[in-house]
Amino acid sequence: MKKQMFKLVIFLIPAMLLFSCEKDKFSEKDALDAQQTIDLVINVVDASSGMSPVSGATVRVVVKDSVMTQTTDGSGITIFNKVNIGGNVAVNVSKDSYTSVLTTVNTVPSSYRQSQVSSIISIYSKDPTKMAIFKGRLTYEGDLTNRKKEVASGVIVKAHNYGLNSSTELIFTDTTDANGNYEIAVPTTSDGDYIELYFPEFTANQKLAFEQDDKTIAVAERTVLYKSGNSATFSIPSIPSIYATISSPTASTVGSGFAMASKANRISLSSIPNFYLLHDGGAGYNSGASGSYDIPFTADKDGNVATLTVMLSSGIITNILGITNNSATYDAMPTLDYSALATQPTTQANIQFFFQTKYNLYITNKGTGYFDYPQVSVEANSFSNYTEVNRVDNDINDGSNDILGRTYLLSNYADIINGQIVSNSSNGDTLTTTTFLASTPVFITYNTPTQKADVAVGTWDINSTDSTLSSLTINNSGYGYDPKVPPTITLTTLGGWGEGAIAKTNVSTSTSLSNVVITNPGKKYVRNVNDWRNNGTTSSSYDNPNYPTTNYYGVNPGDIFVMDVYYGTGYQIVNQSLINK
Repeated sequence: MKKQMFKLVIFLIPAMLLFSCEKDKFSEKDALDAQQTIDLVINVVDASSGMSPVSGATVRVVVKDSVMTQTTDGSGITIFNKVNIGGNVAVNVSKDSYTSVLTTVNTVPSSYRQSQVSSIISIYSKDPTKMAIFKGRLTYEGDLTNRKKEVASGVIVKAHNYGLNSSTELIFTDTTDANGNYEIAVPTTSDGDYIELYFPEFTANQKLAFEQDDKTIAVAERTVLYKSGNSATFSIPSIPSIYATISSPTASTVGSGFAMASKANRISLSSIPNFYLLHDGGAGYNSGASGSYDIPFTADKDGNVATLTVMLSSGIITNILGITNNSATYDAMPTLDYSALATQPTTQANIQFFFQTKYNLYITNKGTGYFDYPQVSVEANSFSNYTEVNRVDNDINDGSNDILGRTYLLSNYADIINGQIVSNSSNGDTLTTTTFLASTPVFITYNTPTQKADVAVGTWDINSTDSTLSSLTINNSGYGYDPKVPPTITLTTLGGWGEGAIAKTNVSTSTSLSNVVITNPGKKYVRNVNDWRNNGTTSSSYDNPNYPTTNYYGVNPGDIFVMDVYYGTGYQIVNQSLINK
């Protein structure tokens, strides 16, 4: 039996050797399928301290649906035994006062003989002595009426360390405090990292003095964009710290209510200059008789009747012999009564009369509030070459285009007393009498609108040596002010720069502002409320942003960078016309 077993062993040895030779054809997959698990070694190092080991770091490995957690030993190593082979597994490393890392490790070994897979994971110390510090102050011009910069508080400044590729913490931030200060601690490697800073843009209301849409000057606010990398492209106006407003005339027109009318004078027909008769003699008067005959006019207002003497020849009127007044006077052309002839004509004569008379001009309403004579136009008819024509004079007081026979009619025949226009003759409200006219004059009064004066304070009106108000500029003298009650000037201080100035006005007899007198120059005024630089300038200008570089290379632990940002006067994002005056 022993011999047989020996023979069997002797037989198996060559077979096993043969099988071992065939084993060279055993694939890595066959080995992995046989193995199925591997030991995962995680080595945690501090990249900010020359890759020194980190003990006590928590390492979590996610395999399939389970999480395995271990802690690194004194050499910074922890081993996860029998980790299923299955490609990449998620690994999270964390420790207090260090950056955390979330990465993946490939658990597939490079050889079937390999029983372990290892990975070195870098984290960064948050020890202040091992971090780079970026700090500074953010300021901007949020109030142009004061002489200091405003601080940008409550905004977030960011620092991005591009060296922390697999770290869950790549960007580090700080919010500026009430003084606009920020300080960001950034973990870095001892080899030096590339870090980029991000300074925020923000919008805010900016306070400044400017001329508003209604032409008033005020200190108000507008919305402005502040951006560290943006250049300002607009000017800020120079506004003195005091502005003037003046009251309007009390009435909308220089006087109102004045009216004129006219009344025709009664005149005898024979005394009318250039009294013409145009006629077609007709036929059949007085049964064809010949001789001199009288045809009566209609009676005047007193019952008197003028007559027209005509010459008949065989019943035809051949001539006009003349007019007999019979004490009759007329203020309008009367008509002929042909019934006085013995028989009516078979054909009526065509006789045309050119009647004209003079008109008394008088005031029907003296009006009120006049300091000067208003414009009054007149329209009337007159005769020219036997033709009645219409004529218009747009202003009876300007001495031109006279149709009434009187120039400067109001100036010469009326006075202004206590705002009323009254006749200066002894005939009551009657002003004067016209020349001969063919129709009743018709008058229209155009009262001149008043106009508010325009006064302003220019930069040159502020005394640069003692900061007082030295003068005011009259841009428009206005019209329609009462010389006895001149308008009031209100002086308003802007931005709290100055006090005490008082001015009064004087009005000329032409009802316009003649001058402004400074009765109290005040004190502490400035030529430009918006002098945010506090250099006394009156020129329009702006401040571009002033900011540091944002890219830093070779940053090492312990480096300190002081990076202040000045955002300037910002970029206006509302209607530019509000301030460019």
